[in-house]
Parts: sequence; C-alpha cells; structure tokens
Amino acid sequence: IDNNSAEHSMRTVVMNRKNWLFVGSPEAGPRAAVLLSLVETCRRLKLDPFRYLRWAIEEITQDPSRAAELTPRKWRELERARKAEKAAEGSVG
Repeated sequence: IDNNSAEHSMRTVVMNRKNWLFVGSPEAGPRAAVLLSLVETCRRLKLDPFRYLRWAIEEITQDPSRAAELTPRKWRELERARKAEKAAEGSVG
C-alpha cells in the first residue's frame, strides 16, 4: 500500500505548522482547518481553490442553509455541465 499522495498533500501543513501556531483566537483554529481542508480538496481535484471559494462564498451569502452541499466536487460537476452547455451552444449556432 502506497500513501505517498497523502504524505505529499500534508507536506504544506507540516512545513507551515509553526506559522499557524498562533491563529489569533481559539475559534480561528477550526475555521483555518476547514479552509485548509477545502483548499487541499480543490488541489486534489485539480480545481482552482480561489475560484471555488469565491463561488461557495457567493452561494452561501445567498442561501446559508445550502452550505453543506457546496462542496468542491459539486462545483466541479456544475463547472463541467456549464462547459458542456457552452460547447453545445457553440456547435449549434
């Protein structure tokens, strides 16, 4: 069993551990962990973390109850569908 990809993805966290030792307040630690988890998930899915987070924040602002369904995988599906729709529109006209 090979876990190189898991170890490699954690390298950033390990390398910056001292920088994140003081995150400002006790509440900030879990928030930082959630953001880092989302960014790493985006990277593993080969998505742009900035674009995903911008989209997710805009969607949460419109309807906070949808927060749990706004995952990077969901965004990837929506992006693929949007690109397919654009391609279909371009080939029709």
